[in-house]
Amino acid sequence: MARIYKKNNSYYFSIEAGRDENTGKRQRIVRGGFKTKKDAQKAAVEVELKYNNHKMIVKPSDITLHDFMWNHWLEYHKQFIKESTLRNNTSRCLKRIDIFFGKDQKLKNLTAHQCVMFANHLKDKINRTSARTNLSYLRKALDYAVTVEKIISDNPCENISIPKLTIKEKEEMKLKTENKLLYLEKDQLKKFLVAAKTDEKAFPYYTAILLLSYTGMRIGELLGLQWQDIDINHKVIRIKNTIFRPDKHYIIHSAKTSKSIRSIIISDNIVKHLKEYRKLYLSFKILNCNRWSTSPYDFVISSLMYPGEPVSVNTIQRWIDRIATKVNLPHLHPHIFRHTHVSLLAEAEVPISAIRERLGHSHDKITEDIYLHVTKKNRSEAATKFEKLLSNL
Repeated sequence: MARIYKKNNSYYFSIEAGRDENTGKRQRIVRGGFKTKKDAQKAAVEVELKYNNHKMIVKPSDITLHDFMWNHWLEYHKQFIKESTLRNNTSRCLKRIDIFFGKDQKLKNLTAHQCVMFANHLKDKINRTSARTNLSYLRKALDYAVTVEKIISDNPCENISIPKLTIKEKEEMKLKTENKLLYLEKDQLKKFLVAAKTDEKAFPYYTAILLLSYTGMRIGELLGLQWQDIDINHKVIRIKNTIFRPDKHYIIHSAKTSKSIRSIIISDNIVKHLKEYRKLYLSFKILNCNRWSTSPYDFVISSLMYPGEPVSVNTIQRWIDRIATKVNLPHLHPHIFRHTHVSLLAEAEVPISAIRERLGHSHDKITEDIYLHVTKKNRSEAATKFEKLLSNL
């Protein structure tokens, strides 16, 4: 039975937890900082239940931040996320927290000042979006320690945020953004596609880039695309899955979000190209029938080295680098073709709502930035044309 007592205007509870196996000393689970006696009693009941079910850390002062994050919070958190998120994002964030605080940092000794220093460190080392994500993981883990495990009374990271940019940093970021290539202009895309189509290694990579540019698919959606997802007769590509490759193996996931599951209408030219590409694909499959993968998936973009398996992003990237070098373009990444698709739709005066639906998201800052940039240019051209028209009256 828990003992409830008051200390320094806060309520505490103490629960007997047997004796230490090594020292023979009595152990107690003590928690404090509760505003009312009722809150302390309620928390004590929950802790007693966990202790009796062997799900309670008896000596919270001994647990490190590292141990708690990886062996307690992560076990709880990973049931709500995809394996790709766990490997790519969550694990990377926890490792960054480990590097900063060290693996010997006691959870109970973590202070708000240390969390502020961590936020400053993140601001200086990585971009602001990633910094916010990393800090949020620390905050979530500590929230779990407070509200679920109840091994600390308050979250030292609760009110900590990534520091605002100084005026100088804002100016530097603006300059960097202005100089960054967000998308390809029409003539640049045309130059790239012409060189890509005539390249000796065009199959199957030219088709991959063509689809990225003309549909706005994410690279993972493209690499996970199967022939059954393409309805040639109705000129539709259905996006249902995305692919994740943590190592040599791959994992098929459902699309990124509910918005990502969508149908993309394709043009007659893309339909014609896919019909021609399908013939090349089937010839390649027959030629490599003895090596063809036993996978149940029929990927549209097949690996040349491992026929029937999906192509890796690194392979696509190497081929993009090859073509970009040929036509004297700067370093390009697969996602830039998705951005280019946005710019072309914006230039065609397609509404932003329709673009979002086609791309499979409800909100994306880069998409909106590209849209505003292109439409601003169109508005400027419209004013010039209008003035020219008036001058001829």
